[in-house]
Amino acid sequence: MKSQEGYVYFIGNDDVVKIGYANNPEKRFNDNKAFIYEDMDIIHKIPGDYKLESLFHKLFKQYHIRREWFKNEGLLYEFIEYFKSHHNTLENTEFNGFLKYKDIEIIKEDEKKIKELAADPDVYNKIIDSIAPMLHGYKEIKEGIALQLFGGVSKELQDKNRIRGNINILIVGDPGIGKSQILEYASKLAPQGLYTNKDDINTVEITAEVIKNDLKWFILCIDSKSNDNTQSFIINEVLNHQNLNLKCSLLAAVNPKFGRFDRYKSVAEQIDLLPSILSRFDLIFLVEDKPDADKDRKLASHMLNIHQSTEIPFVIDPELLMKYIAYARKQPSPELNDGAIEVLKEFYVGMRGDAEDEDSPAPITARQLEALVRLSEANCKIRLGKRVTADDAKRAIKLQQECMKQVGYDPETGKVDIDKVEGRTPKSERDKARVTLDVIKESSDEYGGRIPVDIITDEISDRYNMSKEKVEEIITKLKQQGLILEPASGYIKIF
Repeated sequence: MKSQEGYVYFIGNDDVVKIGYANNPEKRFNDNKAFIYEDMDIIHKIPGDYKLESLFHKLFKQYHIRREWFKNEGLLYEFIEYFKSHHNTLENTEFNGFLKYKDIEIIKEDEKKIKELAADPDVYNKIIDSIAPMLHGYKEIKEGIALQLFGGVSKELQDKNRIRGNINILIVGDPGIGKSQILEYASKLAPQGLYTNKDDINTVEITAEVIKNDLKWFILCIDSKSNDNTQSFIINEVLNHQNLNLKCSLLAAVNPKFGRFDRYKSVAEQIDLLPSILSRFDLIFLVEDKPDADKDRKLASHMLNIHQSTEIPFVIDPELLMKYIAYARKQPSPELNDGAIEVLKEFYVGMRGDAEDEDSPAPITARQLEALVRLSEANCKIRLGKRVTADDAKRAIKLQQECMKQVGYDPETGKVDIDKVEGRTPKSERDKARVTLDVIKESSDEYGGRIPVDIITDEISDRYNMSKEKVEEIITKLKQQGLILEPASGYIKIF
């Protein structure tokens, strides 16, 4: 009996797949049904139409195959292909039903069209308008997704640490505004993409696919429709998984857990994502379904025209755009030029300088600066540039600032607070909590340590011009944090 790499694979009489070592008599099985693999040059191609079914979960669950039995991913891939041809039960199995490997051939004529498009001064707007064109509006979101599709530049530092080039985007919006359509379209344009709206997505299976196929341009689109902590668990799993975090971009859409987005609450309060997870997103967009006569008229006209003609007004043919993205991804990584570095540095220092006053919130951190580098690099890739310019950086800053205003604007201070963006308590709220605690401490001796809640609420409300509801909310949070106690109903005391 011959074997490939010393392995023997066969299907036993009980129809359970088994594996053994040809050079180990104790693990050698009856070879009358053995099949041996020849050397195969398996090339995993990118962008196109055909779908390669992943059978990992079926093989593991139904046939008890273990990954550690296989010396490398290539052998497992070969085994799956052979197994498919012998077992019809697995023929139609898909990996979560959505993963597609697209095989795009870029011929000389395509390359000519790509270069002509790259030279067009309006290439940015044309690409943005070509993302989910069936939906009217959402220009900033479409711009962010365009940058995500082209991606930044991954870097390995001298100490072997890596800086990700993948761009992560979170869309928080009211139900029924088209988030799902945007995500599905993005997954189709991506060279390698997965769209899922399932709440039981398995990061182990996704990781296996990413590693097996060496997916470097992978975009994972998670459309979470649940309003419980399932969505936070899924997103948390993806962003905390080292292989996925470095190899794939995450495009996630979530609904506010209270049904509609509340501008007076932080994003973190409404979607159950930890601050450590929120901070991993380079761009966070808020989308509200608010009546607006002008916007509603344009949206209705756009939608009804599509229904009337059944034609979508493509600015760039989807197939050409897919090839354009794949072509841009294959080009040498662009580098920041001096102009881009100066623009980014001055912006960062200027924003930080505005917060030097102790009463001002922090508007930006080094994490946002890194995100700006990625966005600038993606802008450069869109035009097939070799050097990231000042204009690329300015465009990135403009988009990031739009997001920051949506998510991080604190009406109490009239400024952007990065703590609110990343799900932490904004400075204005911390200040209110501090003065509330100070007043409670001042009143402690006067009331013998047990302070009536209604009295302290009235005093703080009058002294600091806060509503009684706000004071009660702060007192509740102080109790949750263990800073004050409620020894009896209607009373509080310092812990």
